[in-house]
Amino acid sequence: MRILYRGILIFVIGISPLMSEHHFITLSTTQVGPGAIHRKIIEPNVPWTLDVLELDMTHPVGLAHPYTEIHSAKLGTKSQTLPVSSYAAEYGDRAIGAINGDFFDASGSINAQVSDGMMVKEENINPADPVYWSAFSLNMHNKPAISTNRFHARVTNGTDTLKIHGVNRTSGSDEIILYNRFYGSNPPSVSSGYGLLIKPSDTGDGWQVNADVSCQVWGVSPNPASFPLSDTRAVLSATGTQVPLLEALADSGAAVDLWIGMTGTLPKTTQLIGGFPRIVKNGQNHALEGYQEEGGSATFATDYHPRTAVGFSADSTRVFFITVDGRQSFSRGMSLPELADFMISQGVAWGMNLDGGGSTEMLVRGNIENSPSDGRERSVVNALVAVSNIQPDEGLAHIQIRPDYHNLFYHETLSFKASGWSSNYFPVDVASENTRFYSSDTTLLHHVSDKTFEVLGFDTAAYIIAEYEEDGLSLNDTATIHMKQATGIALSPALAMADTLNPLNFKIRIIDEWNISHSIPAAEYRWYVTNPDVGRIDSTGTFFGISEGVTDVIARFKEWSDTARVTVKICEGTVILDPMDHVSGWQVSGDFINMDSTKIRIEPSPLGDRDAVIRADYGFIRLSTERSWLYLNTDIFVNGIPDSFIVDILSDGERHKLYLIVEDTNGNLFRTYVSDYAMDTTQFVAMAFPADNLSALDGDYEITWPVRIKQIQVRLGTSVGADEMATGSLWFDNLRVIYPPLTAIENPGVTIPETPLLYPNYPNPFNPVTTLTFYIPWAQQVTLTIYNIRGEEITTLLNAQPLQAGTYSIPFDAAQYSSGIYFYRMRAGEVTQTRKMALIK
Repeated sequence: MRILYRGILIFVIGISPLMSEHHFITLSTTQVGPGAIHRKIIEPNVPWTLDVLELDMTHPVGLAHPYTEIHSAKLGTKSQTLPVSSYAAEYGDRAIGAINGDFFDASGSINAQVSDGMMVKEENINPADPVYWSAFSLNMHNKPAISTNRFHARVTNGTDTLKIHGVNRTSGSDEIILYNRFYGSNPPSVSSGYGLLIKPSDTGDGWQVNADVSCQVWGVSPNPASFPLSDTRAVLSATGTQVPLLEALADSGAAVDLWIGMTGTLPKTTQLIGGFPRIVKNGQNHALEGYQEEGGSATFATDYHPRTAVGFSADSTRVFFITVDGRQSFSRGMSLPELADFMISQGVAWGMNLDGGGSTEMLVRGNIENSPSDGRERSVVNALVAVSNIQPDEGLAHIQIRPDYHNLFYHETLSFKASGWSSNYFPVDVASENTRFYSSDTTLLHHVSDKTFEVLGFDTAAYIIAEYEEDGLSLNDTATIHMKQATGIALSPALAMADTLNPLNFKIRIIDEWNISHSIPAAEYRWYVTNPDVGRIDSTGTFFGISEGVTDVIARFKEWSDTARVTVKICEGTVILDPMDHVSGWQVSGDFINMDSTKIRIEPSPLGDRDAVIRADYGFIRLSTERSWLYLNTDIFVNGIPDSFIVDILSDGERHKLYLIVEDTNGNLFRTYVSDYAMDTTQFVAMAFPADNLSALDGDYEITWPVRIKQIQVRLGTSVGADEMATGSLWFDNLRVIYPPLTAIENPGVTIPETPLLYPNYPNPFNPVTTLTFYIPWAQQVTLTIYNIRGEEITTLLNAQPLQAGTYSIPFDAAQYSSGIYFYRMRAGEVTQTRKMALIK
């Protein structure tokens, strides 16, 4: 349910790109009834997921009725809500499909509704702001219309005519109100009233709108509440000055003519359901104009939402139920202009939006075909239900494969299913053991499992056949798979820094003809480095630094390739990035802080132990719902890959939490923090920000070195009470980094190609298996031993084993060991090397 408020229309330039610019994929086209087709459509780039139910409203030869009739379904009283499935269930096996209907509130639908000729309620309208919303209607001949409507009604005995003031609402002091079963079991009690119990003539066409309905008066009473209401019986109830007029109009047994009018609808209307607004008019996109004409909240038309819509073709022979999913990763939702464009692409000439959002639902043959954003079926006030006029039959006559067309890329998989149908296209169960699926070309489509296939080709097509065999009955259907072409590959990071300790993991995406990127196993690429003295890369796309320098990394797949550049930098020890004895290059800011009280300056340490440090003064009012933050902003380049970032801090005694923000070469921001609080007033404390704790601020990015330090953040602590002013100062000195120990060979006098090398394990951290890799330049004995953090040997993977020259990878399974830090040591001849690894379970 959504309540719309009239407001200012916001026009957004370019909100509705042409549908021709999108790549729509029709996943399935399924006949679900005589003249009824359900299509599942996606656009993966946006993304969108849509369902379309197209209904043939023509008369088949030899049948008095059209293939399909549509009902503005309503169960219970006018304000009662039920799931869409409940409305469809009222029509049993004949129900083909259904969608949710009008916007509603606690009193019922916002607009008027007519259900099987009987008016449920008149439209909600503010006399001071007479803006009418659109409604979809059909007459007794199933001809559709979309219009804005105004209620007017009367009753006459041929001589005298009285105005009917409303339907199924509380009566005013001098009014005649029509009550029917949608009000309840009986009309309301009125003091000094009068009522007529009426029923349509048996020789007429029953209840209708915009038609004279001849009725028989079955009873009169000063107590209208005593009359029962039903599908055929209604009550005209009068109050005040209207009582003697209605009493004089008709006696029991007399005939009266009833006219319930809705200006704008067709004569003899039997179904009407409201919505907002009209978005397709005479084959043109009318969304923004219709929205402006009918009023609404400021962004309802241009925001992206799940939507439900109904429309019909220019010749009125086809009606379309349409839903688009939204607020989900696989479907963004549509603006009204986008929805209008899509409807036009499907053949809609006249169309309108219904209540969407969390209520959006497409039910087809008892199954919810769309994905409601709530993850469940909502209760709604009414629904449109498509009902077959062809009688149900039995026996399997057709099978249909779903999906029946798809565009897929290399290595993508798709599962299929087959549904069974009778001669008149009513659902029939299909025995899975009698159904098999196979591909037309096994070199292009790999049969992964019973119903699942994997694409192995490019820029061609192949077919999936569903075949059913039972007791001499043989049925089949075919699906087409178009295999998309590749246009290139993209290697990331394109520019990176590495060292000899941390492996650099490249990611690679292959781009298809729709500019959609895909991943395929890295082992299917061929990997090269242009300078093997600087580093090497394995078949998984993991780069290992060997010595300082620059090399290109090249990935190739078939005729496509891409190149990245890697700089290997080996740094050691502690490096001062900024002595913090000046404020040049530093600015101060904050959140929920008094900037008049917040500033930085240079002064000697208050402890007298340092000549110049940065002092940061702050002031803020403590809030009960928000924390106050102090930011020291800078832009400092960091060479290499450090173990940690360090800054010395002297505190004012409050419990302050420190964070560090860095920016990598891709422009992504990462944050790390100090585990302890800065609260020592007696000495400068070295606060360490570990580099291996850096996490992306926005998104799921991996860091690409080198980085620039952008900000030191202080979450300010205080001991003052809520709404009190807190002030204090912090002193900062010597921003620096610490690098890990050199990972080059232990004998620096021997060149790398002539010396055994122990590479970083991968992955690291790991759980529970990792791979240890080493290189030996000549045949020799190798020992590979694992130690715990206490230096105790826990296992030996190789024990003085003679090996030929080359690179070796040995798996280490730590399933039996607990989480923690471990060391692995390689001894090759006289060369010994040790590395650290982390097991995290």
